[in-house]
Order: sequence, then C-alpha cells, then structure tokens
Amino acid sequence: MKVTLIGMTNPMFEGGVDEDVIYTAMSQCYNESFDEEDAKNTPIEQKRKVMKAVLKAGHDSISEHTNFTFLIEDVSLTCTHQLVRHRLASYSQRSSRYTNLEGGEWYVVPHSIAKNDKALAKFIETMRATEECYRYLTNECNIPFEDARFTLPAGKKTNIVVTMNCRSLKNFFAHRLCTRAQWEIRELAQEMAKICKEKLPVVFDECAFGEAKCVQNGYCVEPKKQWCHKRPHISELKD
Repeated sequence: MKVTLIGMTNPMFEGGVDEDVIYTAMSQCYNESFDEEDAKNTPIEQKRKVMKAVLKAGHDSISEHTNFTFLIEDVSLTCTHQLVRHRLASYSQRSSRYTNLEGGEWYVVPHSIAKNDKALAKFIETMRATEECYRYLTNECNIPFEDARFTLPAGKKTNIVVTMNCRSLKNFFAHRLCTRAQWEIRELAQEMAKICKEKLPVVFDECAFGEAKCVQNGYCVEPKKQWCHKRPHISELKD
C-alpha cells in the first residue's frame, strides 16, 4: 500500500498558508467585515487558536472548504469497496475493463494468511491458477478484459484517486480508525490521517478530526464485547 497526497485546496493570495481557506470561511461567518488583507496579516498562531475554538465548539461546516486529494496504490478491491461507501467524496479508480491484469504480485495477501505457511502456500496456488485462467481467456480465447475479469478475486490490487473535504475525512477517520474496522482500510486510514495531521495539525490533531470516533466523542459506542478501552464505554457514563 502506498498513499500520496497529490492535491490540496490552497489560498490563492501570495504568502497564504494551508489554514487560510478554513480561516477565511470562518471569518466570513463571524466577522461583520473581512478582506484578503485580514487573512494575510493575522499571525498563523492566532488563526489556529481561533479555528481551534470554533471547531471544538462543533462548527464543522467551515472545514468543508478544504479538500485533500490522495493517490492510493496497491490496495485490494475489498478495501476500495469499503472506501467508496463514504458518500461525500470523489473517486477515480483503475478500470479492469480497459486495463489488463498486471504482472508480478497482483493481489494483496492478508496478514493472517501471510504468517501461516500452509495457508499461504494454498493461497498463492489459487492466485496462480486464477491468473492462468485469466491469461488463457484473454490470450487464447480473445475474451475481452471486461469479461475475463469475472475470474479475479476481491484481493486483486487496484489504484484509486480520492478527494475528500476535511469534514468528510473526519467521518471517514471516525469509522475506519476504530479497532473494529477491517485491517486493510484501517491501515489506509492511518496513512491518510498521518498526512492530514502533518498538513493541518490544528484540524486533524488538536481538534481530533484525524482520530477514531471514541477519541472524537470522548467515549465508545461500539458493542461492549468489542470495546478497546481507549476511552470510557457509553454504558458506564453517568447521566
């Protein structure tokens, strides 16, 4: 798996910083007058302080004006099937209708299989047989890619470009950083959150947009049998 930040909403004025788009949106909401010079001249620490106060008060809408665009490579179809369930985002995924099956290791091996020699041997045997069938259909039978792909498993590697705004990322991280999330999409969320915290620490670190929902809320709402104990369980909170 490889995650690369390839785009981010940035201010158009000279000398702007990554926080300026959110800061400008916030200022338009709460100031009677605002112009570009205000954003230019306000010290960055002051911007972050005010943004933090507004976001911690629950006014998340201002964060919708900054987008992150990620190139995500070598994840499984299983992973992207979960990823695209997050509605408020834009996706462009490698097409198996128009592209041939890649050479080399074209599939993701789950951790539980990778550490079990017996299971791994059977898994690789199955992947090789699958590839042999796919190549036979496309090369010997002239079956188009779009039909031969029906033989391929959910573990097939794929690439996808994803664009989400900060508020959508908050929701994504809330669910996918939870210890109950499936391992691959949790690893993806961890890589994306690391990038977001580096670019906008006041939003994703200090305001916990880049954390699991138990950290965002201060308590866990998952079934108690799966409670990770990182935060108090809701059933144990007093009224």
